[in-house]
Amino acid sequence: MSLWSGLKSIIAPVAPILGTVIGGPAGTIAGAMIAKKLGVEATPEAVQQALQADPNAASKLAQIEAENRGDLDKLYAEAVLAEVHEQNQTMRAEIASQDKFVRRWRPFFGYVTAICFLAQFLMVLIVGTYTVIWDPDHITQTFNGLFQICSALTSTWAIALSVLGVSIAQRSRDKQIAAGHPPEPSLIGAITQRLIGGTQRG
Repeated sequence: MSLWSGLKSIIAPVAPILGTVIGGPAGTIAGAMIAKKLGVEATPEAVQQALQADPNAASKLAQIEAENRGDLDKLYAEAVLAEVHEQNQTMRAEIASQDKFVRRWRPFFGYVTAICFLAQFLMVLIVGTYTVIWDPDHITQTFNGLFQICSALTSTWAIALSVLGVSIAQRSRDKQIAAGHPPEPSLIGAITQRLIGGTQRG
């Protein structure tokens, strides 16, 4: 983690790309840009004090981002690629692990997610069917309750299915590599490569 990452929460709301870069591996470069603009020493402490003391700090940060947009876009793309590479390395280490639990936690998570999803679906189906046939006087209350339960679980399902999707995608890439075929570039990878290529040509 960059020594400058503590400034991300201050900078990102005003200059999102600059804030993202300063929180990553290229934090020192972004910090130097800000320090130069503010006329202070290029240290996290000096920059933080200057930002807190300067009433025009927000406009200066926005100006830095606008003036250095090309360089910042490249640094941002490289940071994203580094993060994706690190995630892939972690997944590969888990797959190659001699520990059965570490190696199999992703398939286990997939099965648990599928079972829970099926359980929720059957619960709604059974309760709804029972109410319609044997307790029609409480249809409104029952379906309102089912709706509230499903709504409350929406965010949980969004996280679970996102993790599952990443696991499935990575597993497909591993199978392609094991078969001797180069993997298809991911959407993020394609975008970041295009950004880096574009800034290099510019």
